Amino acid sequence: MTRRRDPTWAFAAAFAAVVASFLGATVVARGLSKKADAYARQVQTDTAPSVVHLASARTGVWTTEFLLQKWALQRPGATGVEVEHALAAVRSQTDAYLVLPVFPDETPFWNAVDAAVGRFVAVVTKTLKLLAEGHADAAIALLVEEVGPVAQLASDALGEDVQFQSRNLAELAADISEGRSRADRLGDVLYALAFLVTGVAVVLLRRVMRATNAAFEANTRSAELRAEEFEAFSGRVAHDLLNPLGAAKLAVAVGLRGPPVPERMRGSLERASRSLGNAHRIIDGLLEFARSGGNTERGSSSLAEQVQLAMADLAERAAAASVTLEVVPLPTATVACSAGVLSSVISNLVGNAIKYMGPSALRRVQVSALIRGDEIRVEVQDTGPGLPTNLTRDEIFRMYLRGRDTHQPGLGLGLATVKRLVEGHGGRCGVDSEPGKGCRFWFELPLAPVEATG
Repeated sequence: MTRRRDPTWAFAAAFAAVVASFLGATVVARGLSKKADAYARQVQTDTAPSVVHLASARTGVWTTEFLLQKWALQRPGATGVEVEHALAAVRSQTDAYLVLPVFPDETPFWNAVDAAVGRFVAVVTKTLKLLAEGHADAAIALLVEEVGPVAQLASDALGEDVQFQSRNLAELAADISEGRSRADRLGDVLYALAFLVTGVAVVLLRRVMRATNAAFEANTRSAELRAEEFEAFSGRVAHDLLNPLGAAKLAVAVGLRGPPVPERMRGSLERASRSLGNAHRIIDGLLEFARSGGNTERGSSSLAEQVQLAMADLAERAAAASVTLEVVPLPTATVACSAGVLSSVISNLVGNAIKYMGPSALRRVQVSALIRGDEIRVEVQDTGPGLPTNLTRDEIFRMYLRGRDTHQPGLGLGLATVKRLVEGHGGRCGVDSEPGKGCRFWFELPLAPVEATG
């Protein structure tokens, strides 16, 4: 009587091969997820902010030159203060770009922007000085001979840097597309091998596999679902990175609504989506405000929505500073300004409170709002040390003014931006403070009119 060969070795070999195949596919999927995660962080923290700051600075250059011409020729609609504000915005946006990480091939563009904008600021400052001293003819000559050509050089340098950032996005898209193709091919081979070995194991070990067949089918189905999710995810990411900035936001949103993705990737996509969306809202609102010289159309935006977006964007910064963010239940209100303007005002006030929390034991920033007739009053209360002793409540909103004992980085433009935006939309702002008991910054804006219904 012939003894049957023990099938245990075949079962063990088949099982090991299946496990190895599935592990290989999982490693490939995780590797691509990590790579896409890195691309999402790069878009969120570098490329997208670079485009926003560069575009804002470029608009500010032409706005500054236009206002300077009007003031020099003594035409209505421009003052020296407005020229200084526009020039400060150019400086602020350029400095914000220059501190971001630099790509390996970005150095020539970075240097060109730094030099061109620095030269523009210098020649405009010189022209302002001549006008302030009453040398109108010399100022006009300088305006014609130097300000115009230097403004063109600065605009060209900023525009070329924007194009460079766009090419980087296209290269990232090509990389992720190529990686997806390689992963698809390798995944097909691994899964085909898994199915083949599973079939051989069934033939050789029918009796052994009968008891575990249900579990094996469940594992196979799980692998198929993961493959489908992996393919869909890769396709979305490749498409996202083909179009600079605007397309990236739309594609990330599509990714969040699609099949489930790894939790870590989902968090990165959500942060990228919030940052890109907030960047779009802020730059659209601020550019509209700058082009109109402060007489912008009011528009309308939801207070609760913009507060929620601002708090989400600042959550990581608050956590890093051990600061708790709180929102008192807000009234249902639509404010008479664009979403970008409202988001910028709220983000500046909350970000300022986090930045200057100091060594306070209780570390909390609270946002609340109250409707007063046809206006909404929004308050940002912190538990920090209060206003610096050398600054008054009115001075705190002036440009470039900072407490003499502060060690925080910055140019002192955040609160000045808040004041200009709020007052430009028919509102007002202020601060209440007691030494050692924190600050309560507030602003009031008109409510959007309620449309009549028939």
